[in-house]
Amino acid sequence: MRARTAQLREHAREILPHAAACGVRVLAGTDAVTTIAKEIALLADCGLTVEQSLAAAGSTARDYLGISPEGDIVTYDADPRSNPEILTSPASVVIRGVRIA
Repeated sequence: MRARTAQLREHAREILPHAAACGVRVLAGTDAVTTIAKEIALLADCGLTVEQSLAAAGSTARDYLGISPEGDIVTYDADPRSNPEILTSPASVVIRGVRIA
């Protein structure tokens, strides 16, 4: 099982950056891992830039789904580009202009 997982990860490292460069929209989900932070880290480990990985879970996914984030914002105490795990601990969440956390 581990050998197959390693093989799939290596294949992803080969094709993901090329697919993104060709304009393929890469979207994040939690199918392969347990949290979106881990999915973002996995995408970065597989060759996407950290910015592309974050977009796969954020703006690219939002645009693909046709969601308009008017007044929605999430802030963090640290930069998730240096540690995607920070995404599990937002400093504040604002939805439609109302702070909920």
